[in-house]
Amino acid sequence: MFKERLFHPISKISFIILLFIAPLFFSDSNIQLFIFWGINILLAQSINLLSGFSGQISLGHAAFYAIGAYTSATLMIHFGLSIFITIVIAAIFNAFVGFLLSIPARRVKEFYLAMMTLGFGFIIQEIVKEWSSVTGGVMGLSGIPSAKLGTLNFFGIQANMVMYYWLVLVIVIVTMWLLKNFVQSYMGRSFLAVHRSELSAESLGISPGSAKQLAYTLSASIAGIAGALYASQMAYIGSNSFDMMQSIGILIMGILGGFGTLIGPILGAAFLTFVPNKLQFIQDFQLMIYSLLLVISFLFIPNGFAGLLKIRTSLEKGNRINKSIKAIPLKNDGKLLNEKQSSFLKKSFSPILNVKEVVKDFGGLRALNDVTISLSKGQILGLIGPNGSGKSTLVNLISGVYPVSKGEIHFNGKDITNMATHSIARYGIIRTFQDPHNVPTMTVKENLLLGTHRLFKSSLLACTLNANHSLREEEQMLTRVTEIMELCDLTDYADELAGNLPYGMQRMVEVARAILAEPQLLLLDEPAAGLSEGELEELNRLIRYVKNQGIPVILIDHHMDFVTGLVDEILVLESGGVIYSGSVEGMQKDHHVIRAYLGVEHHA
Repeated sequence: MFKERLFHPISKISFIILLFIAPLFFSDSNIQLFIFWGINILLAQSINLLSGFSGQISLGHAAFYAIGAYTSATLMIHFGLSIFITIVIAAIFNAFVGFLLSIPARRVKEFYLAMMTLGFGFIIQEIVKEWSSVTGGVMGLSGIPSAKLGTLNFFGIQANMVMYYWLVLVIVIVTMWLLKNFVQSYMGRSFLAVHRSELSAESLGISPGSAKQLAYTLSASIAGIAGALYASQMAYIGSNSFDMMQSIGILIMGILGGFGTLIGPILGAAFLTFVPNKLQFIQDFQLMIYSLLLVISFLFIPNGFAGLLKIRTSLEKGNRINKSIKAIPLKNDGKLLNEKQSSFLKKSFSPILNVKEVVKDFGGLRALNDVTISLSKGQILGLIGPNGSGKSTLVNLISGVYPVSKGEIHFNGKDITNMATHSIARYGIIRTFQDPHNVPTMTVKENLLLGTHRLFKSSLLACTLNANHSLREEEQMLTRVTEIMELCDLTDYADELAGNLPYGMQRMVEVARAILAEPQLLLLDEPAAGLSEGELEELNRLIRYVKNQGIPVILIDHHMDFVTGLVDEILVLESGGVIYSGSVEGMQKDHHVIRAYLGVEHHA
């Protein structure tokens, strides 16, 4: 109840009005402190977007802060440009630098990524020290137009501290609004999908490389704005303002506040702005204090202040779309009453998938040997065999997870051999995994929306500005999510975190997510594993629904009754080779299959 009142629109508007009138009653020192809070909010949101949402470690984030500060300061001092122009230029230039850094960064992970970003921070710091003709070197850069010195003008009017406070406040509010729109869009959701599992994200048509590049670009841009505001506030900047300790401080603001939320970084920025100001002595023990804060955060509040207060950021715009979305009742056969004409395929006997003499070698081990299959629209192909027979390997080759050693794979007349997984997914080949690959920190509804990612057409600008056509597109996808939740009996769990659901229900969410991607070929890797009898019936109904839409399915499972009750044809693998291909009835009589997989009945 308290949180509902806290985040009610009237409460938000009242708080913003209070922030606008507050400096009229503050001293200059308090105004300056709140200005630093605003700058720190931008820095914390910058690292939050990069590390909290997209999962990219950054130990040199102060470098972006420095680039923004020196770019703005240099343009103001040497070219006399207005701060409004220099902020824009700093943001654009920083975005470009962030994009360049993302090119090598997208190729490395974890420890190597941390070391690369740390090295980037040191490089920028050395450039600042050595490029004295531009940056002032170790002596720093002074004479920057500043409100506190009375040398800063806003459109010909001398700006005071209150006016500068309002400028920072407006920038923070606009940035927060844009960030909220972004993270609640399909692009923002893709960041968390990449953070959770790059392979899973690719299977839905999300390019991890593109997501990382966008994260670096946007994050650097926000840090650049913070740097420009800092330079003008201080009137002087030096290399020591952007050292390793500053990078650690930025990281701590995000971690302490709560990564992956929008409120968390605001709280973290407040803590590291106001507490040190009241406890001046901790400046002498900054490194030790920062280390202690990290330990405390990891041990006692791993989700930061936001987690402690149970505050999370919604990743969909359902509450912001005026038109209500209602569940659509179902017929007895599991079809939607108002089923629309869509891009789902019509049943046909022409082959849609052709796998020709495919071979897969892992070093000296041959996992698949001359496997050939053909699949038509609306057909369900069962893929069975003992563990290690090559079933999942074949699915991984079709979906682009593994490269093909020899042979060809054609889909809809196109050669997709050795294409990237996300490119194959965009052609309509969608898969699930042996273990559910949902994003545990996202709700069921948000996870299902990930399935629609490849269907979105809105641009970055449209998503960020909440353009009408972008909202309409989001509404259409939410309608489809509502329909599939009704079909899968997931409606009551729409707002539950996927990670809190029972195992069987998590599997149903993953299958439903795959269906929402409007597949032209659906690959199901052991979807029935771990399901109860009731859940098996639900899954059976769901797969039949897919078949009725004309979507071909490749089904891997060890549950023979489940498989044989669904498939049109069956393929049996042993030691990487095909030992049977044909009908279920023929398989049950084939002595090679009985010996290798079904088992031979012995009589006493």
